[in-house]
Amino acid sequence: LAPWKSYTAPVNPGTVELPCSPCQVPITVQCFGKHQSQSFPCSEVKPFSCGYPCDRLLACENHNCELPCHPPGNEEENNCEVCERACGKPRPIGCQHDCFSSCHPGACKPCKAIVKFQCHCQVTTLRIQCHEWTSAGEEKKTELQCCGNQCPHLLVCGHRCWMTCHTGPCPDADECEKKTPVRCPCRRIKRDFPCRDVRRGEVSVSCSLECEEEKLRKQKEKDELARKQREEARLKNEREIEEFKRKIEGRKRRRKEKVVQEEARGFWQTYARIIKAGAGIVIVLFVLEIGRAV
Repeated sequence: LAPWKSYTAPVNPGTVELPCSPCQVPITVQCFGKHQSQSFPCSEVKPFSCGYPCDRLLACENHNCELPCHPPGNEEENNCEVCERACGKPRPIGCQHDCFSSCHPGACKPCKAIVKFQCHCQVTTLRIQCHEWTSAGEEKKTELQCCGNQCPHLLVCGHRCWMTCHTGPCPDADECEKKTPVRCPCRRIKRDFPCRDVRRGEVSVSCSLECEEEKLRKQKEKDELARKQREEARLKNEREIEEFKRKIEGRKRRRKEKVVQEEARGFWQTYARIIKAGAGIVIVLFVLEIGRAV
């Protein structure tokens, strides 16, 4: 028979067509998750679940699916569970905050929690995001911890430290350039010099000719003031003496008047009866003399 010719089996009029029996040839089939294989008769082949955990890597790329073996789905729709665990990735050195996102692939987002700390001079409280601090080197951390204000500490010389908020001790007072006033002996002339030069005793201010004239003028004023004070004291003394004399004389006068009054009162009390008797006799004689005349 030529290959291009089809073969047609002869039909026996006495035969009856019957369906074929199910195929029993064993076929090896893997489960959904390809964990294990199992043989099925060819006629019963179908996808199956082995019952073991799926164990496929989840979208978070950190955990595996724990659902029982199941169909994998497609690229658009994954049948595995959704990971809702907290992020367990190690935090950067120095960060004490948990990751704000749930379990996720790749690196964690920068920590934006606010951290507070004191500046170098321990006066101002600074606030920055955690990731800025943990990702900075030593030099950058020193810069971040500077508040930008002038150091408030006082040097040995009594002046404020001139440096901006800094680490370590303040500079030596012998380097202080703060202007310090220096006066001449009479304190009339004043000049400003750097503090370091004054501390070393390298500067001084001498009195001028005007200072001597000013000193003489002030001495004259002082002498004149003393003279006026003495004169006022003398006049005050004289006034007090005169006042005292007037008081003494007034007392003597009052005492003398009192003595005169007491003497007059004593005279009347002594001779009152005699005067009264004499007056009575004179009156009687006068009456008698008038009677005779009549």
